[in-house]
Amino acid sequence: MFECFKSLFKNNKATKPTTHINPNMTEEEYINERLEDQIKWYSKKSQDAQKKYKCLKKLEISIFLLFTVCGTHAATVISIPYTNFEFTVGFLITLISAILSYLQFKQSLEKYHENWILYRQTCELLKHEKFLYRTHSGGYLTSCNPFNDLVERCESIISSENIDWAQLHATTPTCPTNQSTTNS
Repeated sequence: MFECFKSLFKNNKATKPTTHINPNMTEEEYINERLEDQIKWYSKKSQDAQKKYKCLKKLEISIFLLFTVCGTHAATVISIPYTNFEFTVGFLITLISAILSYLQFKQSLEKYHENWILYRQTCELLKHEKFLYRTHSGGYLTSCNPFNDLVERCESIISSENIDWAQLHATTPTCPTNQSTTNS
């Protein structure tokens, strides 16, 4: 459980692998230096996000159960005239509530679940294109220039993911709708 908690606060600010774009890349260079690196990066980021998401949810459930026990215990303690118990249980409930609020905030800010899905989807799309290309299937079967098609499709997938990620993490303020009222 503590490993889980530590992983949530570990900073994994890994950047996407950058490949020096060589306009004369061979098929194998592109597949090994660009496509495979991207597949590995998206797979790792997806696994990290999944691990953090599940860890966060386990912590939330565990703390929520603790909150329930403390709340139930508080109801029986209140009837006891010893006031230190009331203060201690009240403090625990407040602390647990604050921790739960923080975990919810962290999930909504970091978007682990959304990133997990987005990265896994991109990784699988890239793998799919690679396998279609390697087996000369799908659109690559009748293509005049399959390698160019592979590059265009893969770069389009990567570009699309970047746009989706930016939209997911955009912090646009929400403005209330402007409703005019007329006085009769």
